[in-house]
Amino acid sequence: MMIAGKARHARQRPMPYPPQGSDDDEMVHVPGANNSGEEAREGLLAQPATQSRWGKRRDYLRCLFVPRRAFRYVLVAAGLVIVVLLAKDIVDYKRTGNSRLGGNWGHEETKGVQIQLRQGVYRGTEDVVGGHKIEAWKGIPYAETTGGDNRWRPPVGIQIETSEVFDAKEMGKACLAGVHKDGGSGGEDCLNINIWRQKGVDYEKKVPVAVFLHGGAFNFGSGNSRRMDSFVGWSVEPMIGVTINYRIGALGWLSGNFSAEEGALNLGMKDIWLALEWIQANIEQFGGDRDAVTVWGLSAGAHAVGHLLMMKLGQKPPFHRALMESGGPTARLCMPYDAPLLEAQLSEFLEALGADKIPDDDKMIYLRSLPAQKVVDASEAVYLNYDHAVRWPWQPVIDGPGGVIPKAPIESWKANEYHKVPILTGFNTDEGTMFVNHNAETSEDFEDFFKTLLPHFNETDIAELNALYPDPATDPRSPYIDTRPANLGLGKQYKRLARAYGDYAYISPVRQTAYEAASHSRPDDQPVWLYHFDANQTVTHGAAHGDNTHYIEMNGDRTGLGGMQEGIAIQMHAYFTSFILSGDVNAVRKAPADNRTPWPRYGVKGSSAIMVFGEGNDEIAGGTTRGGLTEVRADMWQDVEGKWWWERTILSES
Repeated sequence: MMIAGKARHARQRPMPYPPQGSDDDEMVHVPGANNSGEEAREGLLAQPATQSRWGKRRDYLRCLFVPRRAFRYVLVAAGLVIVVLLAKDIVDYKRTGNSRLGGNWGHEETKGVQIQLRQGVYRGTEDVVGGHKIEAWKGIPYAETTGGDNRWRPPVGIQIETSEVFDAKEMGKACLAGVHKDGGSGGEDCLNINIWRQKGVDYEKKVPVAVFLHGGAFNFGSGNSRRMDSFVGWSVEPMIGVTINYRIGALGWLSGNFSAEEGALNLGMKDIWLALEWIQANIEQFGGDRDAVTVWGLSAGAHAVGHLLMMKLGQKPPFHRALMESGGPTARLCMPYDAPLLEAQLSEFLEALGADKIPDDDKMIYLRSLPAQKVVDASEAVYLNYDHAVRWPWQPVIDGPGGVIPKAPIESWKANEYHKVPILTGFNTDEGTMFVNHNAETSEDFEDFFKTLLPHFNETDIAELNALYPDPATDPRSPYIDTRPANLGLGKQYKRLARAYGDYAYISPVRQTAYEAASHSRPDDQPVWLYHFDANQTVTHGAAHGDNTHYIEMNGDRTGLGGMQEGIAIQMHAYFTSFILSGDVNAVRKAPADNRTPWPRYGVKGSSAIMVFGEGNDEIAGGTTRGGLTEVRADMWQDVEGKWWWERTILSES
């Protein structure tokens, strides 16, 4: 029976026969089998009488064949893999509009990628920047229009759900501004967001996100002001870069009692917060990590980041790191909403629009009915009235308990009331040169500027200010004696005035941020790093406000120069991207800046370390001094002046 069983098995798996006439032709019948003419039907098994050479080969060959049952298993497994891959591809297509297996599934071929959001499908674009392939989605709305009945109201998030496809290949409308227009079209339907990421990164790999807030004194600028494509493209590890538009000028920053009653204070800050919430809800669709968001700003954008640190303290913030270039929460003026200066500016604005004689109950209805350009023109007129004194209207204001800025920012610092996140911040050497009167000539010009800017200054303050910044008209040892060529047309007090204003408005507040966030040895303190940018760009303005921008971006107009300019750019970009990628300026070390100088944390064990970039370099300004690439120093530069201003911070917040 056992042999017969083998016979049945052999019939199912026939083996090759030896060649005719071989030594293996002698066969033997299987005992117990039917050896009649029905042998073929019954399964006669012919086997060699002896294990010949061919038999050995046959046994070896038999081992090389996979049994049919196992082969079926392989086919089934392969089929399951294909089904899984196909299902995943369909899911990816539903989300992004792109397919690895099926092309574009019948859609017209388009350059760029599509992302499926709840509010629609957004078709982006592709570009090459500095040899790096970039994907971008631009002008995606994060809120409804701010026009019509939504004018001077808090932003309204996008509520629609649709599968409609929208092009996201061009910048959206910028928020309307009266001065320093940033190019492109503007309108009240301006609350939109732009996103860049390196091409080829798996969407399942969640990468860190940097959200940049533009500068512009809260009166101009747009999300188009920073080359985020270049910054992202040059990163040694993948990241996502984001810029946003927020309301500016009178449309975003009305002040005064009337505005408070209408709920129209700090609307620009509310726009920014809503944009960050939108990012939390949607950035994973672009491959971003919603738990690794750096909020980042320059100038007014840095002031806004500082206010975000102190905003909505009762809830988890929609960001995890803070990066502030030349700004902070205590920078410049941040006054109570009903301060006399702000009431006067609002009155001028209402009068320019013919709204001053309209009853308060009807005033906002009238203002919302006006053409947007008329509102912008009035906003600009008030701005220009105060520009010479750098007492700009339409700024963030202290709106009291429960508000966006509940108390004077210096009081929040002192009370340890702010979101604890890692901070990278810094300043440029000549922060004030862009803003003050180039023709300031007399000692009275210097004093009058500060008496106007800070009416709370008394005679003692003015006397101490004069001693702190020695007058070049009376002191031959003054460091503010200007030796630059006369054909530049600079007044004799310009250098002095620029230094004092730069210390007051930017350098002192930046150093104050580092000190207050890191120097008290509290258990919940987060790491802080402080920088100083010193590479001279022009003879008149030096290393001015915002001059570090092209270096951080790895912009070709600096990297293309090679030498020290490219070196400074590589170093700054590497530290900044490392901070965004990891929360630590030193953690990510890859070529071309893998051997860069370790940057000590500020405030640890009493340290006041500061990283200086381009110290003494003046090549761009036409000089021949190469200076230093990077240098770690103690933070003693303008230390005496800075602490003097710290003692008077409250004068700018009351």
